[in-house]
Amino acid sequence: MINDLEKKQLSSRFIENVKLVIWDLDDTFWQGTLTEGGINYSHRHHNIVTALARHGIVSSISSNNNFEDAAEVLRKHDVIDYFIFPKINWGKKSGHISTILEEVQLRPENVIFLDDKPRVQNAVLAQVPNLLAVMTAEEFSQCFDKWVSEKQESDPQLTRLQRYQLLGKKVSAKSNFVVTEAESHAFLRSCDIKCEIGKVTEAELHRVAELVERSNQINFTQRRDSLQAIRKLSMDDTFECRYVQVWDKFGDYGITGFYALNRADHTLHHFVFSCRILQMGVEAAVHEYLGFPKVLFAPGKARMFDAISSEYKQPDWITFGQFSQHRTQEAAQSVHEKSVTFIGPCELEVIGYGLGSILGNKLKFDYHVHHRNNKGHYIGVQGHSSLLNLARKPDVISKYEQTLSQIPWLDPVLYDTSVFEKENSVVVLSSVRNVQSANYIHKSGEFSIPSLDNLCIGTIDFSSPVHQLKLEELLKKSIGAPDFDVSLFQDEFEFGGLVSKESYAQSLKDVAALMPNSSKLVVLTVVEIPPNLSGFEAVSPEFVENWRLQHSAINAAIREASAAEPEKIIMLDINQYVTEDDLNREVPGLREARHAWENFRPMYTYYHFERKTYIDLGFKLLDLMVKWELFSMTQEERDHFIGLANSVVPEELGML
Repeated sequence: MINDLEKKQLSSRFIENVKLVIWDLDDTFWQGTLTEGGINYSHRHHNIVTALARHGIVSSISSNNNFEDAAEVLRKHDVIDYFIFPKINWGKKSGHISTILEEVQLRPENVIFLDDKPRVQNAVLAQVPNLLAVMTAEEFSQCFDKWVSEKQESDPQLTRLQRYQLLGKKVSAKSNFVVTEAESHAFLRSCDIKCEIGKVTEAELHRVAELVERSNQINFTQRRDSLQAIRKLSMDDTFECRYVQVWDKFGDYGITGFYALNRADHTLHHFVFSCRILQMGVEAAVHEYLGFPKVLFAPGKARMFDAISSEYKQPDWITFGQFSQHRTQEAAQSVHEKSVTFIGPCELEVIGYGLGSILGNKLKFDYHVHHRNNKGHYIGVQGHSSLLNLARKPDVISKYEQTLSQIPWLDPVLYDTSVFEKENSVVVLSSVRNVQSANYIHKSGEFSIPSLDNLCIGTIDFSSPVHQLKLEELLKKSIGAPDFDVSLFQDEFEFGGLVSKESYAQSLKDVAALMPNSSKLVVLTVVEIPPNLSGFEAVSPEFVENWRLQHSAINAAIREASAAEPEKIIMLDINQYVTEDDLNREVPGLREARHAWENFRPMYTYYHFERKTYIDLGFKLLDLMVKWELFSMTQEERDHFIGLANSVVPEELGML
């Protein structure tokens, strides 16, 4: 990070490393304070933002203002579409910036934050210490003027800006609202999926390095090589290093895959893809395209890949070739005033992507789901009651900031309340973590945090030295933090048991109180059908009974909160859509894995459902949003939607 002394001696060349500039508005992008009645619009800063875009550098906003008031000014000057993922609300700016970094998938080392207030600058640096620079707009403008005078525009067509505008949309070509494999494949064939495999050059290197470091779910090899190591590998004639780019009739997904094939032994040392192309069959298609080479699988990934390959045999709906000249250049996406935010496990993306493919630009879809933070740690405890409570205690967060930053399964975005403060929004909250993860109470008694993301319903006391080896194993395999000193956690926190009915109900009501009257909190229940664990001898009857009681308590909490705030809190009961057959279905390799995953692994199917369940949940959510007048649909649009649904979903399912 560039310090104060370096800023005084700053060379304009540091801008070469910048990919994103985040602007404050009041007394930064413009002069004056909007809420105090008058501003002087800065045409100089306006021109810098548009010039940055033509040089491939995008801009965003972190501002404490009323969104509509600020947006009106930006629209008036025809600049609003130049800002991606703007955060204009009354939340903490450090939280804004952490969220923006997650959304744009950039390293803080490539990001600059501009603000006129030293207090805000210091607060942001305390939360995001690796930002390339934090400075005033005047300091940045002087550096930019020197830099731009020596540069030619590298992106006059604003391709990079348009790519980021599409990032939020993430329309999935494969409708997630399908039931049988045959119907799924039929829909994929209608999507005109194109796949380009190209040699990795310096132009693609940084994106490939991001994929290697950040992708987890469909990173089959999980080798976390550095950019320098990937560059060296791409120059080694022994290896065929190629990026994978995907298009379909909806748009350009960008570079979403990478492989490194050892030509000598026909072995894949890297085989990694972005979640953008989930359920399209690209992974299986590329593997077939390469002649089915051996993959050096990371632990647990071979079984997953076998399941994908089995589901997408002979993926004839994907065409390989050179399509770069046909890239979709969509118009800049307007800033959405209405949004839907999903908080919980990454399975919620299935619902969101399906709705997004139908609604297009009518709503903005955001996802606070499983991810890797800037340290590379896997974050999977979204929506836990302890985090909802912590979010309402900014003084406590500030006081114990160092303690919180040391816990590798936590991230500031988990306790950022700004997501609940948006006007005209729907927040869809999963309750799963409240049956899986226990509370751990800080020794001060002022706050608590959840345990790691796992499926053992919080029955293990990780604060006890007895379970230290188990905690270290989970940190290494599940979180990606093998070097964390677990004594730091065990010395600071005590086991507080499972989330209670009373605690979760109060958390939901407190969160709803933060939300404007124009917004809704939709809370998903958890499954209550008792698990059938025949054949899993290690699972005790006591475990099953604890499982049943905890699921029942969490659902009772949701009913209580919804009854107390019926206009603000809406219960979406998953038990109306799942069946016993669905929950007790066979998953390839799952039964064989029971000893490695111990008692909780058989519960996998009780949190990951068949497609029909997600179809029903998505359609129910769609009906609710129409009722709340979050968007309108013409009869023609609705007829088209019904036709699409009926073309891939049997009519007798009765989902419309």
